[in-house]
Amino acid sequence: MISHQKLLRAASHTSLITFVECAISILISGYIPFEYFSLVAAFIEEPILASKPGRMVINIPPRHGKTFLLIAVAAWFLGRFPKREVLLMVHSQSLAVDISGKLAVLLNSGVFKETFPNFKLQQGREGMADFRTIQGGGFKAGSFETGITGRGTDLLLLDDTLSAQNAYREAARQAVRETYDTMLSTRINDPKTGVIVSMSHRLHEDDLTGHLVTLGFKHLNLPFVATHDEFYEFGGVTFKRVPGDVLQPGRQSLESIESLSLSPHVFATQYQQVPTAVGAGMVRRDHFPTVTSCPSGGQTVVSWDLAASQRKNSSYTAGLVFQVFPDAVYLKHIVRGRFEYSKLKERALALHSSLKPVHLIEEASLGPALTSDLRSEHATVVDMKPGTSSKLERLEGVMNKIESGFVRVIAGIPALEDFLDELTSFPFGTNDDCVDAVTQLLSWLRDQVPVRKHPPVTIGAGKISKSPFRNGHYSRLERGRFR
Repeated sequence: MISHQKLLRAASHTSLITFVECAISILISGYIPFEYFSLVAAFIEEPILASKPGRMVINIPPRHGKTFLLIAVAAWFLGRFPKREVLLMVHSQSLAVDISGKLAVLLNSGVFKETFPNFKLQQGREGMADFRTIQGGGFKAGSFETGITGRGTDLLLLDDTLSAQNAYREAARQAVRETYDTMLSTRINDPKTGVIVSMSHRLHEDDLTGHLVTLGFKHLNLPFVATHDEFYEFGGVTFKRVPGDVLQPGRQSLESIESLSLSPHVFATQYQQVPTAVGAGMVRRDHFPTVTSCPSGGQTVVSWDLAASQRKNSSYTAGLVFQVFPDAVYLKHIVRGRFEYSKLKERALALHSSLKPVHLIEEASLGPALTSDLRSEHATVVDMKPGTSSKLERLEGVMNKIESGFVRVIAGIPALEDFLDELTSFPFGTNDDCVDAVTQLLSWLRDQVPVRKHPPVTIGAGKISKSPFRNGHYSRLERGRFR
């Protein structure tokens, strides 16, 4: 009589669905495959067994086994088609090596060897990220940060193509899209049978998933918790959920995820696969007209948002240099970084020496120290009060200026992409230092008190000074306001 184990091995040889159940138990000790594992396996298996092209995007929440699923897919494909090639691409080379190591564990397991007894690796071609079979096929893992050349593939697997840290950087997102369009999409050996599978959680509405869906990729979207009745059927596998059902019942509940104190944006984007919160932000890139140069004249103002810590994940110090006119302000230089105070002082004094600007500095954190050092060099500093309004409320108070295109940016200045990404991701992004600096400038301009036309007079305590505004508008400088 044939044992249950032998029947299982025989079924695993021809069925990715069955093989995944066996493989997951090897890759994750004590882990029980959930129903959606079979659904994903059937979704991927269908074009492979039919020998037809497949272009698929699968979205699954974090910590739901997507990488292990792709490892199982790579192992099964190699075992069943040892003459063919598999290419796996991730966002970093260290992750590529880590995944390759897990694949090696699976390929050397008793389960795999019993399922595919004729599978063997070439001697001397057992590098952690580059396997070759004796039949001439193989596996290679690469990364978007290093690229890959000279290698075709029959199965292209894309896993975590963009890190969460880079999700709000348009340049990083564009680099991933261009790498796929110009390099990876051309690596398929036979377009009539080649399969591409991208599996990830969403990070941004403009991430690779969004791009591939616009290219016509078949899309399987599995949010953490169902928001409507779901019914899928692929390769004989059916999957149903009703609103409120989670993907891993008994292991993760909505309450367990809420206990992580995730921001609404992170939960919606990464767990529910709905990255609309990013695009629904208050500020858009088209709110900032791009110009090639700044007109002559105007008043130079530096708006500072200071951070005291230099730790890796701490806030940045931001100093935004604007040229101010009555109808627009031009962002012409950005100081952004985590500085020790001596370096910050050096940068601020250099700006004072070269530009003689007005400095807007909040009376908090390093503000008093920098104010004192600047005034000792006869710099003009405005003491800004922290106030009790939230960052969001302060931004809302000047949104009319931003929406009207009042803030213009000089094309090509260093750190401009960081500035734009931060503004457009607020309040869901990681950093808000440039947001604070912009709102501080616009709030200060809004609160200036226009008076009747006067002839220019010398700046001094308690005197009237010509403001940044032309056409006969001046600002009243109260005693001690500029010191």
